[in-house]
Amino acid sequence: MAAASAPSLFYPQIAERLELVPVATTFVFAVYTFTLLAALLYLGPLSDTSADVRS
Repeated sequence: MAAASAPSLFYPQIAERLELVPVATTFVFAVYTFTLLAALLYLGPLSDTSADVRS
């Protein structure tokens, strides 16, 4: 997850193409990070159940 939320060299280019102000860019990627975290926490237990089926 740390790598997924790490700043990318492409962020300034994306913000420029979408004509986003810096606050909007920060908000977009903050929402992405928290959504990723929520998905991992919610769907993580599925890996436990699938691992039990294989053994």
